[in-house]
Amino acid sequence: MCRLATVAPMKYAVIGAGSWGTTVASMAAPFVPTTIWARSEEVVTGINKKHRNKRYLKGLDLSPELAATGDLRDAVDGASVIIMGVPLARVQRGALPP
Repeated sequence: MCRLATVAPMKYAVIGAGSWGTTVASMAAPFVPTTIWARSEEVVTGINKKHRNKRYLKGLDLSPELAATGDLRDAVDGASVIIMGVPLARVQRGALPP
């Protein structure tokens, strides 16, 4: 008898809701639970309520499965994959919250 291995469910976290991070997160969300972290509450609300990021991707509908948060810890909690979508200059300046 063949047994299938049980695999823990995956979760992706995308850090940064600019054009690149939002695109990657929206493409992943239909396949894997995905949460994107954004500094701007306006961006978080737009993604969660209207499935849009009008600040960086005007006129494009995002995956309705994509969740957004302004809390970095919430975004990465339980994530098996963390994708950095923040420009290196911002990381070096300490633009991410502690």
